[in-house]
Amino acid sequence: EKQTLAAIVKQMEAAARRGPLKVLAPLVKARKGFHTDVARWAERNGFDTLFVDGQFIPVAKFRKLERFKEHSIDVVVGVIDKKRIAKARNLSQRALDIGRGTARLIDAKNRVTVVSTEMSCPRCGRAFEELDPRLFSFNSPHGACGECGGFGEIWNQPLQVGENDDGYSVIENELAAERESEWIDDSDSQICPACHGSRLNPIARHVRVQNMTIDNFTALSASAAAKKIDRLKLIDKQKTIASELIPEIVQRLRFMDNVGL
Repeated sequence: EKQTLAAIVKQMEAAARRGPLKVLAPLVKARKGFHTDVARWAERNGFDTLFVDGQFIPVAKFRKLERFKEHSIDVVVGVIDKKRIAKARNLSQRALDIGRGTARLIDAKNRVTVVSTEMSCPRCGRAFEELDPRLFSFNSPHGACGECGGFGEIWNQPLQVGENDDGYSVIENELAAERESEWIDDSDSQICPACHGSRLNPIARHVRVQNMTIDNFTALSASAAAKKIDRLKLIDKQKTIASELIPEIVQRLRFMDNVGL
C-alpha cells in the first residue's frame, strides 16, 4: 500500500526530535557508469552533497566513478532537527518528487529508513524501494541471501565470497566459491537458517503474488507451476501488465515439463 505524505511527515518529525535527520532522494540504484551527469544535475539544481555508495561527498568534489562497477547515488535534499522541524513537509515533498515516490532518511546514528508513497507494508508500516527484477535472482547480490551468499547452504569452513585483497572481482571470487563448494562433503554443510534453502534475501521472499512467494512458486514442478500461473485471477491494471507475460511463462513451463525438467 501507499504511505500518505502526512504519515511520512509525522514519521520525519518524530525522528527529527531525537536528533539531526538527513533527507535524501535516490537518483541511481546499483547502476554501472561514471555518473558525472548526476553530479552536474545536482550542481545545477543547487544541491551541495551526494550520498555515493554509502559515503557523503560534496558535489564540488565529485569525481567520475568506476565505469564497470555498480553504484548507488542519493542527493541530500536537506537536514532537519527539532529546531527546524517545520521544514519536514517541504523537504519530504521535494525528496519524494525527485525520488519518484521514494525517499531515504539517515539519522544521527547513520541508520537508514526508507519512506515511500508507492510501496509500504499495511501491517508494520515499513516502506520499500521500487522492486527490481534483480531482487528475485539468487545469482545477483541484490537478491541473494546475505547469510549464505545465495548458496542456500552454509559450511563449517568459510568460502571466499566477495571482495578481498587478491585483486579479483566480486564475480570472480563468487565463481571460485561456487567451485569450491562443489568439493565440500555434504556432511560439512547445512541448510541456511536465514533463507531456509531458498537462497533469496528477506525482501525477495516476502513479495507475494496472490499470496504466493517466489520460493513457494519455484518449489513447484514445471507442470504444477504452469497450472498455477494459468489459473491466476487478475483484475484491471493487473490484466494489462500480465496479459502478454502469462502466455509466455506458461509456454516455457510446459516445454520444461515436456522435456522432463
